[in-house]
Amino acid sequence: MSKGEIESETDRLELRRFSAGDAPGFFSLNEDPEVIRYTGDVLFADENEARNFILGYSHYSVYGYGRWSVFIKETDEYVGFCGLKYSPPLPKHS
Repeated sequence: MSKGEIESETDRLELRRFSAGDAPGFFSLNEDPEVIRYTGDVLFADENEARNFILGYSHYSVYGYGRWSVFIKETDEYVGFCGLKYSPPLPKHS
């Protein structure tokens, strides 16, 4: 399984750039309505669609930041994602 580049870490956790190996965990979280409620993301049809999203994810190069996958160091278990997501500016109201 491929692992993303470590961006940051704590004593217990590693925060890594998305990689194709994250697709199963990423898809699983994306299926949870409570997760989608807060991320505003669109549901993936299947794990392959999650993998394709990750492989096409360009936020790191386009915006200089993005989301990271979160893993427990001791077990290498995928536990979620965090980070920043670019949202286009909202129209100004007068």
